[in-house]
Amino acid sequence: MYDLLALLLLIASVLGWILGRYSKTESQQSVISQKPIYFRGLNFLLSEQPDKAIDLFIESLEVTAETIETHLALGNLFRRRGEVERAIKIHQNIIAHADLTATQYAAALLELGQDYMSAGLIDRAENLHLELINMGFYLKPALQNLKEIYQQEKDWEKCLKIASQLSNVTGQSQKIDSAHYYCEQAEEAIKIYYLTDAWSFTEQALQMDPTCIRAILLKAKLAQQRRDYNAAIQYYKQALAQNPNFFSETASGLIAIHKQLNQEEALIEYLYELYTIQHDPQILLALAELETSEKKLADIELLFQAHLHEHTDLLTVKYFIALLIKRSTKSKNFANSQELLKIIQQALDQVAKDQQKYRCVKCGFMSNHLHWQCPGCKRWGTIRFSADC
Repeated sequence: MYDLLALLLLIASVLGWILGRYSKTESQQSVISQKPIYFRGLNFLLSEQPDKAIDLFIESLEVTAETIETHLALGNLFRRRGEVERAIKIHQNIIAHADLTATQYAAALLELGQDYMSAGLIDRAENLHLELINMGFYLKPALQNLKEIYQQEKDWEKCLKIASQLSNVTGQSQKIDSAHYYCEQAEEAIKIYYLTDAWSFTEQALQMDPTCIRAILLKAKLAQQRRDYNAAIQYYKQALAQNPNFFSETASGLIAIHKQLNQEEALIEYLYELYTIQHDPQILLALAELETSEKKLADIELLFQAHLHEHTDLLTVKYFIALLIKRSTKSKNFANSQELLKIIQQALDQVAKDQQKYRCVKCGFMSNHLHWQCPGCKRWGTIRFSADC
Protein backbone atom coordinates (compact mmCIF):
# COMPACT_ATOMS: atom_id res chain seq x y z
CA MET A 1 0.00 0.00 0.00
CA TYR A 2 2.83 2.39 0.86
CA ASP A 3 4.62 1.61 -2.43
CA LEU A 4 1.44 2.22 -4.42
CA LEU A 5 0.86 5.59 -2.74
CA ALA A 6 4.46 6.59 -3.38
CA LEU A 7 4.10 5.53 -7.00
CA LEU A 8 0.94 7.58 -7.51
CA LEU A 9 2.50 10.66 -5.90
CA LEU A 10 5.57 10.24 -8.07
CA ILE A 11 3.50 10.02 -11.24
CA ALA A 12 1.40 13.04 -10.28
CA SER A 13 4.47 15.13 -9.55
CA VAL A 14 6.16 14.08 -12.79
CA LEU A 15 3.09 14.90 -14.84
CA GLY A 16 3.05 18.29 -13.15
CA TRP A 17 6.72 18.72 -14.00
CA ILE A 18 5.96 17.94 -17.63
CA LEU A 19 3.31 20.62 -17.70
CA GLY A 20 5.55 23.17 -15.99
CA ARG A 21 8.51 22.42 -18.23
CA TYR A 22 6.59 22.90 -21.43
CA SER A 23 4.83 26.00 -20.10
CA LYS A 24 8.20 27.67 -19.60
CA THR A 25 10.03 26.54 -22.70
CA GLU A 26 7.54 26.15 -25.49
CA SER A 27 5.27 28.46 -27.41
CA GLN A 28 1.68 29.02 -26.36
CA GLN A 29 0.59 26.55 -29.02
CA SER A 30 2.93 23.91 -27.63
CA VAL A 31 1.60 24.51 -24.13
CA ILE A 32 -1.88 23.83 -25.34
CA SER A 33 -0.76 20.70 -27.15
CA GLN A 34 1.08 19.37 -24.07
CA LYS A 35 -1.46 20.21 -21.38
CA PRO A 36 -3.63 17.19 -22.29
CA ILE A 37 -0.76 14.91 -21.13
CA TYR A 38 -1.11 16.27 -17.62
CA PHE A 39 -4.88 16.23 -17.59
CA ARG A 40 -5.09 12.76 -19.11
CA GLY A 41 -2.62 11.41 -16.58
CA LEU A 42 -4.42 13.10 -13.71
CA ASN A 43 -7.72 11.71 -14.95
CA PHE A 44 -6.26 8.20 -15.01
CA LEU A 45 -5.10 8.59 -11.41
CA LEU A 46 -8.43 9.96 -10.21
CA SER A 47 -10.32 7.17 -11.95
CA GLU A 48 -8.06 4.57 -10.29
CA GLN A 49 -6.27 3.58 -13.50
CA PRO A 50 -2.64 3.98 -12.38
CA ASP A 51 -1.34 1.55 -15.04
CA LYS A 52 -2.52 3.85 -17.84
CA ALA A 53 -1.06 6.86 -16.02
CA ILE A 54 2.26 5.01 -15.76
CA ASP A 55 2.29 4.13 -19.47
CA LEU A 56 1.57 7.75 -20.32
CA PHE A 57 4.40 8.87 -18.08
CA ILE A 58 6.88 6.48 -19.70
CA GLU A 59 5.90 7.66 -23.17
CA SER A 60 6.01 11.36 -22.25
CA LEU A 61 9.17 11.76 -20.22
CA GLU A 62 12.43 11.38 -22.07
CA VAL A 63 15.52 10.01 -20.37
CA THR A 64 17.75 13.01 -19.73
CA ALA A 65 20.21 14.10 -17.09
CA GLU A 66 17.29 15.87 -15.37
CA THR A 67 14.88 12.93 -15.42
CA ILE A 68 17.09 9.87 -14.95
CA GLU A 69 16.66 9.82 -11.16
CA THR A 70 12.90 9.79 -11.64
CA HIS A 71 13.13 6.89 -14.08
CA LEU A 72 15.37 4.96 -11.70
CA ALA A 73 13.01 5.59 -8.79
CA LEU A 74 10.01 4.43 -10.82
CA GLY A 75 11.78 1.25 -11.93
CA ASN A 76 12.78 0.55 -8.33
CA LEU A 77 9.17 0.94 -7.22
CA PHE A 78 7.99 -1.46 -9.91
CA ARG A 79 10.49 -4.09 -8.78
CA ARG A 80 9.41 -3.72 -5.14
CA ARG A 81 5.79 -4.18 -6.20
CA GLY A 82 6.73 -7.36 -8.05
CA GLU A 83 6.23 -5.87 -11.53
CA VAL A 84 9.66 -6.95 -12.68
CA GLU A 85 8.97 -6.83 -16.42
CA ARG A 86 8.06 -3.15 -16.20
CA ALA A 87 11.13 -2.43 -14.11
CA ILE A 88 13.32 -4.18 -16.69
CA LYS A 89 11.70 -2.18 -19.51
CA ILE A 90 12.38 1.13 -17.75
CA HIS A 91 15.98 0.33 -16.86
CA GLN A 92 16.73 -1.03 -20.33
CA ASN A 93 15.28 2.18 -21.74
CA ILE A 94 17.70 4.22 -19.61
CA ILE A 95 20.73 2.19 -20.68
CA ALA A 96 19.80 2.58 -24.34
CA HIS A 97 20.52 6.34 -24.18
CA ALA A 98 24.08 7.14 -25.21
CA ASP A 99 24.28 10.54 -23.50
CA LEU A 100 24.50 9.16 -19.97
CA THR A 101 27.48 9.79 -17.73
CA ALA A 102 29.45 6.75 -16.55
CA THR A 103 27.89 7.07 -13.08
CA GLN A 104 24.36 7.26 -14.46
CA TYR A 105 24.97 4.28 -16.73
CA ALA A 106 26.37 2.27 -13.80
CA ALA A 107 23.35 3.16 -11.63
CA ALA A 108 20.98 1.90 -14.31
CA LEU A 109 23.12 -1.19 -14.78
CA LEU A 110 22.91 -2.00 -11.07
CA GLU A 111 19.13 -1.59 -11.05
CA LEU A 112 18.75 -3.76 -14.15
CA GLY A 113 20.97 -6.43 -12.60
CA GLN A 114 18.71 -6.49 -9.55
CA ASP A 115 15.67 -6.72 -11.84
CA TYR A 116 17.18 -9.79 -13.48
CA MET A 117 17.84 -11.33 -10.08
CA SER A 118 14.20 -10.81 -9.10
CA ALA A 119 13.10 -12.34 -12.41
CA GLY A 120 15.35 -15.37 -11.92
CA LEU A 121 17.50 -14.47 -14.94
CA ILE A 122 20.67 -15.35 -13.07
CA ASP A 123 23.13 -15.46 -15.99
CA ARG A 124 22.13 -11.98 -17.16
CA ALA A 125 22.30 -10.65 -13.61
CA GLU A 126 25.76 -12.14 -13.12
CA ASN A 127 27.08 -10.58 -16.33
CA LEU A 128 25.81 -7.10 -15.44
CA HIS A 129 27.30 -7.22 -11.94
CA LEU A 130 30.63 -8.42 -13.32
CA GLU A 131 30.54 -5.50 -15.75
CA LEU A 132 30.00 -3.10 -12.84
CA ILE A 133 33.01 -4.55 -11.01
CA ASN A 134 35.17 -4.18 -14.13
CA MET A 135 34.00 -0.56 -14.39
CA GLY A 136 34.83 0.05 -10.73
CA PHE A 137 31.36 1.37 -9.87
CA TYR A 138 29.03 0.31 -7.02
CA LEU A 139 31.49 -2.35 -5.92
CA LYS A 140 29.86 -3.15 -2.57
CA PRO A 141 26.29 -3.81 -3.82
CA ALA A 142 27.62 -5.51 -6.96
CA LEU A 143 29.76 -7.91 -4.92
CA GLN A 144 26.97 -8.53 -2.41
CA ASN A 145 24.57 -9.38 -5.21
CA LEU A 146 27.13 -11.65 -6.88
CA LYS A 147 27.65 -13.45 -3.59
CA GLU A 148 23.90 -14.05 -3.38
CA ILE A 149 23.85 -15.29 -6.99
CA TYR A 150 26.68 -17.76 -6.44
CA GLN A 151 25.10 -18.99 -3.21
CA GLN A 152 21.92 -19.75 -5.14
CA GLU A 153 23.97 -21.62 -7.72
CA LYS A 154 25.94 -23.39 -4.96
CA ASP A 155 29.19 -22.35 -6.65
CA TRP A 156 31.22 -22.26 -3.44
CA GLU A 157 34.57 -21.56 -5.13
CA LYS A 158 33.18 -18.37 -6.64
CA CYS A 159 31.55 -17.51 -3.29
CA LEU A 160 34.96 -17.71 -1.63
CA LYS A 161 36.50 -15.47 -4.27
CA ILE A 162 33.74 -12.86 -4.01
CA ALA A 163 33.84 -12.96 -0.21
CA SER A 164 37.54 -12.13 -0.31
CA GLN A 165 36.92 -9.21 -2.68
CA LEU A 166 34.03 -7.96 -0.58
CA SER A 167 36.18 -8.01 2.54
CA ASN A 168 38.83 -5.92 0.78
CA VAL A 169 36.25 -3.41 -0.46
CA THR A 170 34.26 -2.99 2.75
CA GLY A 171 36.84 -3.80 5.41
CA GLN A 172 34.28 -6.15 6.97
CA SER A 173 35.22 -9.73 7.74
CA GLN A 174 33.69 -12.47 5.60
CA LYS A 175 35.31 -15.27 7.59
CA ILE A 176 32.08 -16.75 8.98
CA ASP A 177 30.50 -16.99 5.52
CA SER A 178 33.71 -18.33 4.00
CA ALA A 179 33.97 -21.05 6.65
CA HIS A 180 30.48 -22.22 5.72
CA TYR A 181 31.42 -22.25 2.03
CA TYR A 182 34.21 -24.69 2.90
CA CYS A 183 31.74 -26.73 4.96
CA GLU A 184 29.38 -26.87 1.99
CA GLN A 185 32.24 -28.27 -0.09
CA ALA A 186 33.01 -30.77 2.68
CA GLU A 187 29.41 -32.02 2.71
CA GLU A 188 29.41 -32.39 -1.06
CA ALA A 189 32.66 -34.39 -0.82
CA ILE A 190 31.18 -36.65 1.88
CA LYS A 191 28.21 -37.47 -0.39
CA ILE A 192 30.56 -38.89 -3.03
CA TYR A 193 32.88 -40.51 -0.44
CA TYR A 194 35.82 -38.18 -1.06
CA LEU A 195 36.55 -38.25 2.64
CA THR A 196 40.12 -36.98 2.40
CA ASP A 197 38.91 -33.93 0.50
CA ALA A 198 36.12 -33.46 3.01
CA TRP A 199 38.60 -33.45 5.88
CA SER A 200 40.73 -30.89 4.05
CA PHE A 201 37.73 -28.61 3.57
CA THR A 202 36.90 -28.77 7.29
CA GLU A 203 40.49 -27.84 8.09
CA GLN A 204 40.23 -24.83 5.78
CA ALA A 205 36.93 -23.85 7.37
CA LEU A 206 38.49 -23.85 10.82
CA GLN A 207 41.48 -21.88 9.58
CA MET A 208 39.01 -19.29 8.35
CA ASP A 209 36.87 -19.40 11.51
CA PRO A 210 38.22 -21.43 14.46
CA THR A 211 34.83 -21.18 16.19
CA CYS A 212 32.88 -22.77 13.31
CA ILE A 213 30.64 -25.34 15.05
CA ARG A 214 29.61 -26.82 11.74
CA ALA A 215 33.20 -27.68 10.79
CA ILE A 216 33.81 -29.28 14.20
CA LEU A 217 30.66 -31.41 13.86
CA LEU A 218 31.74 -32.47 10.38
CA LYS A 219 35.11 -33.52 11.79
CA ALA A 220 33.30 -35.57 14.43
CA LYS A 221 31.20 -37.23 11.73
CA LEU A 222 34.26 -38.01 9.59
CA ALA A 223 36.19 -39.40 12.57
CA GLN A 224 33.19 -41.56 13.46
CA GLN A 225 32.98 -42.88 9.89
CA ARG A 226 36.60 -44.01 9.98
CA ARG A 227 36.01 -45.52 13.46
CA ASP A 228 38.33 -43.16 15.25
CA TYR A 229 35.82 -43.05 18.09
CA ASN A 230 37.95 -41.29 20.69
CA ALA A 231 38.66 -38.46 18.26
CA ALA A 232 34.98 -38.23 17.37
CA ILE A 233 34.03 -37.95 21.06
CA GLN A 234 36.51 -35.14 21.55
CA TYR A 235 35.14 -33.22 18.55
CA TYR A 236 31.56 -33.61 19.78
CA LYS A 237 32.58 -32.41 23.23
CA GLN A 238 34.53 -29.53 21.70
CA ALA A 239 31.40 -28.42 19.85
CA LEU A 240 29.28 -28.60 23.01
CA ALA A 241 31.90 -26.79 25.09
CA GLN A 242 31.76 -24.01 22.53
CA ASN A 243 27.97 -23.93 22.29
CA PRO A 244 25.74 -26.32 24.29
CA ASN A 245 22.76 -25.29 22.13
CA PHE A 246 23.93 -27.83 19.57
CA PHE A 247 23.21 -30.86 21.75
CA SER A 248 20.49 -32.04 19.35
CA GLU A 249 23.17 -32.27 16.62
CA THR A 250 25.58 -34.29 18.80
CA ALA A 251 23.31 -36.56 20.88
CA SER A 252 22.86 -39.48 18.48
CA GLY A 253 26.57 -39.57 17.63
CA LEU A 254 27.69 -39.45 21.24
CA ILE A 255 25.24 -42.14 22.35
CA ALA A 256 26.08 -44.45 19.44
CA ILE A 257 29.83 -44.19 20.03
CA HIS A 258 29.66 -44.73 23.80
CA LYS A 259 27.42 -47.75 23.33
CA GLN A 260 29.85 -49.10 20.75
CA LEU A 261 32.68 -48.71 23.27
CA ASN A 262 30.58 -49.90 26.25
CA GLN A 263 31.25 -46.57 27.94
CA GLU A 264 27.68 -45.54 28.80
CA GLU A 265 28.59 -44.67 32.39
CA ALA A 266 31.21 -42.16 31.23
CA LEU A 267 28.65 -40.54 28.95
CA ILE A 268 26.04 -40.40 31.74
CA GLU A 269 28.52 -38.61 33.99
CA TYR A 270 29.36 -36.16 31.21
CA LEU A 271 25.67 -35.46 30.48
CA TYR A 272 24.91 -34.68 34.11
CA GLU A 273 27.78 -32.17 34.07
CA LEU A 274 26.52 -30.71 30.80
CA TYR A 275 23.01 -30.28 32.21
CA THR A 276 24.36 -28.10 35.00
CA ILE A 277 25.68 -25.77 32.28
CA GLN A 278 22.79 -25.97 29.80
CA HIS A 279 19.35 -26.93 31.13
CA ASP A 280 18.28 -28.56 27.89
CA PRO A 281 15.42 -31.10 28.19
CA GLN A 282 17.04 -33.10 25.38
CA ILE A 283 19.91 -33.87 27.75
CA LEU A 284 17.43 -35.29 30.26
CA LEU A 285 15.86 -37.38 27.50
CA ALA A 286 19.30 -38.75 26.57
CA LEU A 287 19.95 -39.60 30.22
CA ALA A 288 16.58 -41.36 30.40
CA GLU A 289 17.60 -43.44 27.39
CA LEU A 290 20.90 -44.44 28.99
CA GLU A 291 19.86 -45.00 32.61
CA THR A 292 18.34 -48.36 33.53
CA SER A 293 17.73 -48.37 37.28
CA GLU A 294 14.39 -47.27 38.73
CA LYS A 295 16.13 -44.97 41.20
CA LYS A 296 18.09 -43.15 38.49
CA LEU A 297 14.96 -42.75 36.37
CA ALA A 298 13.15 -41.32 39.39
CA ASP A 299 15.96 -38.80 39.84
CA ILE A 300 15.65 -37.77 36.19
CA GLU A 301 11.90 -37.37 36.65
CA LEU A 302 12.57 -34.89 39.47
CA LEU A 303 14.87 -32.93 37.18
CA PHE A 304 12.14 -32.89 34.53
CA GLN A 305 9.60 -31.62 37.03
CA ALA A 306 11.95 -28.85 38.16
CA HIS A 307 12.57 -27.92 34.53
CA LEU A 308 8.83 -27.80 33.80
CA HIS A 309 8.32 -25.38 36.69
CA GLU A 310 10.69 -23.00 34.91
CA HIS A 311 9.91 -23.81 31.24
CA THR A 312 6.50 -25.20 30.38
CA ASP A 313 6.97 -26.01 26.72
CA LEU A 314 5.56 -28.75 24.51
CA LEU A 315 8.85 -30.51 23.79
CA THR A 316 9.75 -30.84 27.45
CA VAL A 317 6.30 -32.31 28.19
CA LYS A 318 6.76 -34.71 25.27
CA TYR A 319 10.15 -35.83 26.58
CA PHE A 320 8.73 -36.12 30.09
CA ILE A 321 5.98 -38.45 28.88
CA ALA A 322 8.63 -40.58 27.15
CA LEU A 323 10.43 -40.90 30.49
CA LEU A 324 7.22 -41.88 32.28
CA ILE A 325 6.55 -44.58 29.70
CA LYS A 326 10.03 -46.00 30.30
CA ARG A 327 9.43 -45.88 34.05
CA SER A 328 6.14 -47.73 33.55
CA THR A 329 8.12 -50.70 32.27
CA LYS A 330 10.30 -50.66 35.38
CA SER A 331 7.82 -49.96 38.18
CA LYS A 332 4.53 -51.55 39.19
CA ASN A 333 3.30 -48.12 40.32
CA PHE A 334 3.24 -46.98 36.69
CA ALA A 335 2.10 -50.21 35.06
CA ASN A 336 -1.60 -49.30 35.03
CA SER A 337 -0.83 -45.91 33.47
CA GLN A 338 1.23 -47.20 30.57
CA GLU A 339 -1.58 -47.33 28.00
CA LEU A 340 -2.82 -43.87 28.97
CA LEU A 341 0.70 -42.47 28.73
CA LYS A 342 1.14 -43.96 25.27
CA ILE A 343 -2.10 -42.33 24.13
CA ILE A 344 -0.88 -39.00 25.48
CA GLN A 345 2.47 -39.53 23.76
CA GLN A 346 0.78 -40.18 20.40
CA ALA A 347 -1.26 -37.01 20.79
CA LEU A 348 1.83 -34.99 21.64
CA ASP A 349 3.72 -36.50 18.70
CA GLN A 350 0.94 -35.38 16.39
CA VAL A 351 0.88 -31.85 17.82
CA ALA A 352 4.68 -31.53 17.88
CA LYS A 353 5.22 -33.06 14.43
CA ASP A 354 5.32 -29.73 12.65
CA GLN A 355 6.44 -27.61 15.59
CA GLN A 356 9.17 -25.16 14.73
CA LYS A 357 12.11 -26.00 17.01
CA TYR A 358 14.82 -23.77 15.55
CA ARG A 359 15.05 -19.99 15.62
CA CYS A 360 17.39 -17.50 13.98
CA VAL A 361 19.02 -15.34 16.65
CA LYS A 362 19.26 -12.43 14.18
CA CYS A 363 15.89 -12.18 12.44
CA GLY A 364 13.68 -14.58 14.41
CA PHE A 365 13.00 -16.95 11.48
CA MET A 366 11.64 -20.27 12.78
CA SER A 367 11.91 -23.75 11.30
CA ASN A 368 11.36 -27.36 12.32
CA HIS A 369 14.91 -28.31 11.32
CA LEU A 370 18.37 -26.77 11.34
CA HIS A 371 19.44 -24.54 8.45
CA TRP A 372 23.07 -23.49 8.41
CA GLN A 373 22.07 -20.47 6.33
CA CYS A 374 18.96 -18.67 7.58
CA PRO A 375 16.31 -18.61 4.80
CA GLY A 376 15.04 -15.34 6.27
CA CYS A 377 18.01 -13.02 6.63
CA LYS A 378 20.49 -15.17 4.62
CA ARG A 379 23.07 -15.07 7.42
CA TRP A 380 25.20 -18.12 8.09
CA GLY A 381 25.35 -19.94 11.41
CA THR A 382 22.63 -17.94 13.17
CA ILE A 383 19.95 -20.62 13.71
CA ARG A 384 19.80 -22.40 17.07
CA PHE A 385 17.64 -25.07 18.67
CA SER A 386 15.00 -23.52 20.93
CA ALA A 387 12.43 -25.47 22.92
CA ASP A 388 10.48 -22.24 23.37
CA CYS A 389 9.63 -21.79 19.66
